[in-house]
Amino acid sequence: MSAIFPARAPQREGWVEVGGVRLRYAEWNEADGVDRPVLFLLHGLDANVYVWSRLASHPPGWRLVALDQRGHGGSEHPAAGYSVQSVVADAVAAIRQLGLQRPVLVGHSWGGAIALELAAAHPELVSALAFVDGPAADVAGAMTLEVAAAQMLDGARGYSAVEAAFAAQERYLGQAWGMDLIPFVERSLRQLPEGGVTSKLTLEARLEILSSMYEYRPAELFSQVQGPLLLSLAAWTRETKAEVFLGWKRAAAAHVQEQRSDSWVRWYESHHEVTLFQPGRLAADLERLAFAAAYSDLAHQVERLELDWQTPLIGEQEAWTAKDLLAHLASTQTSLSHLVLTAGAQLWSEAAEEAPPFDADRWNASQVGRRRQTTPDELMEELSAGARRATELLSTADLEAPTTAGPLPGQPLRKTLQLLVRHGYDHLRRLQAVAQA
Repeated sequence: MSAIFPARAPQREGWVEVGGVRLRYAEWNEADGVDRPVLFLLHGLDANVYVWSRLASHPPGWRLVALDQRGHGGSEHPAAGYSVQSVVADAVAAIRQLGLQRPVLVGHSWGGAIALELAAAHPELVSALAFVDGPAADVAGAMTLEVAAAQMLDGARGYSAVEAAFAAQERYLGQAWGMDLIPFVERSLRQLPEGGVTSKLTLEARLEILSSMYEYRPAELFSQVQGPLLLSLAAWTRETKAEVFLGWKRAAAAHVQEQRSDSWVRWYESHHEVTLFQPGRLAADLERLAFAAAYSDLAHQVERLELDWQTPLIGEQEAWTAKDLLAHLASTQTSLSHLVLTAGAQLWSEAAEEAPPFDADRWNASQVGRRRQTTPDELMEELSAGARRATELLSTADLEAPTTAGPLPGQPLRKTLQLLVRHGYDHLRRLQAVAQA
């Protein structure tokens, strides 16, 4: 296992309301790091927003927004409404009410199923999907309904005192347990009238979720997901038929890759609770995914614009038109592959340090000039192709490696990518303003 940072409490919490049900959400890093895209987090069965608190402690500070799903944590606990479709509707409403603009959707376990259904049904709302040890194939292929029901019943048992619940979690999580997880455990418990504690998720809600999951058919949904796709899978299992279970997971992952050859598949030395066993590795992969999502989203947003590309942009250098700004964006996306490929290469030397500083104006003018005869449609295709190539390369990029080119030579690749994300969205907003004028 990699080093685990202590859990970090959310910076703020609030409420959204869906169909009369109040749902609690939590945020980390609201004003830190790159402001887009946000990572929207959906926990698994019997968990809550604090399951992400270790991941939130790993730098850098992308904005994280996590939802306590209905029946869980600080959210209200209606008697019904736990089908996949109902819970997807909760998440869709939360994204819209919180004004999250095409977030990276991250779902763990049952939350992965919810995230996958949402991303497939509402691609316009999502820029990328991280599927964290969720069921990537029919659940019936992993275990019988009887075995799953027995596990559901076991999860609904009570404890004589909250300390007994802590002890049970310590036995279950083993090396991943720490006192920093006490708020996570407490948030999932309710007091019993006769004394003791039990899970907030009622037996009736569990059985409704179970029934819905056995009707869930994920196999063909992955091809409907637009934008970058990450599968983060646990290589360990507590299941008694371990090889059968892991074989089911491996076959499911292979099927996803057949549908989406551009997907990233990661196997972690972890039990099912990847967010607790390997928060650092997961955070690193999510950061790469978030960068890929940002560049993919920029291309997606530009392609949707309807405007006269010959419109002059007041205040831009050399009297640029909207098409010139599009050319600038396309050239920047194309340059991403060079930045990523050469980061950390043995090209950084004393001679490089003595070279003239990067002249952004000169570079931009030359790149736009080379594209004067290129049509807007061709520039949009270049923009999209640059995003696709960046997604491929970012899957294994070392974000700490120093860049050898671009506006921040010698600085970590992460800083250059952050700068270019801000830069790209600034220009997107300028083009959107032209389209709305």
